[in-house]
This record gives sequence, structure tokens and C-alpha cells, in this order.
Amino acid sequence: PVQAGQILKGVRLIGLTSDPNLNGKSGTLIGERASHDGAKRFVVHVSTTKQTLSVKPDNLILPNNALVVITGVQSKPQLNGTRATVVAFDTSANRYTVQTSPSDQLKLKRENVLLA
Repeated sequence: PVQAGQILKGVRLIGLTSDPNLNGKSGTLIGERASHDGAKRFVVHVSTTKQTLSVKPDNLILPNNALVVITGVQSKPQLNGTRATVVAFDTSANRYTVQTSPSDQLKLKRENVLLA
């Protein structure tokens, strides 16, 4: 989870239904909070529109170089808990390419990648 004070620039908004004009916009992840139902939300500031909003994790694409933890991989459970770095996001496949070591890269579904 994002810790208080940790900032992640270059996140991209996707799949927003409340304000579809923000889809595709880049912003800065400035924090994390729980919504009224206890679900995790990320607080994102979009400088081009001067808006700060709370979005579900499903509505964010993490930028390259974001530090993540691999989770929920059933085919290779030994990967779960491994720290990695985002190398790219493939929009058509809806998968991240992450680097786990200088020589190893993996393509993972979005739900298998959490912010470290």
C-alpha cells in the first residue's frame, strides 16, 4: 500500500464512469484511503484539470518503475510476495510486464500486481 507521504507520478486513469472525460489522463498518486464501505481507494491529483479524486485500484494503471508486489498467481505460487518493478503495461493484453531480477521479466494480469 502507498504510505502516507509517498508520491507516485504518472499513474493513468481508466474505466471511470462517474467522469469519463478523465479516462486516459495522467495524475499523481498522493495517498490511499478506505471508502465508506471499507474498500481501498487511491487518492489521485490530476494537474491538467486541477482535480483530486478517489479512485478504485481497478481505475489506475501504474507507471513504469513503480515498485510492486506479486500476488494471487496460482500457476506459480512461489512468485507471490516477490517484489518487482513495472517495466511496461500492455493495453491490449491488459497486463503488466514486471522485472523481478536483472534477467527475469514476467507478464502479469493487473490483479496480480499490487503497489509495494
